Amino acid sequence: MPLALNPALSRDQTDAIVQAVGVQVAPVGTHFHLDGDGERLTRKHNTQAFMQVLYVMVRESGSEALQRRLLPGLLDALKALP
Repeated sequence: MPLALNPALSRDQTDAIVQAVGVQVAPVGTHFHLDGDGERLTRKHNTQAFMQVLYVMVRESGSEALQRRLLPGLLDALKALP
C-alpha cells in the first residue's frame, strides 16, 4: 500500500500494479476439476477475498491519501465481480 502513495505513480500505473497482484492471487491455469468449474469458483473466491481484505485494510489504514487513491478503484472492482 505505501507504493500507492508514491506521487511519481500515475493512476494508470497504480491500477496496473493492482491488476498484476490480482493475477497472482487468482492465477489462470489452476485446475481442481476436469470441467473447469472448480477453477472458475476458486478464481472467483480468491479474487473476491483478496479485494475484500484489501478494501478493509485501506479503510482501516487511517491514511486519507491512501483512501482517496485506492478506495474508488477497489469499490469499482468489487462491484464488477460476478
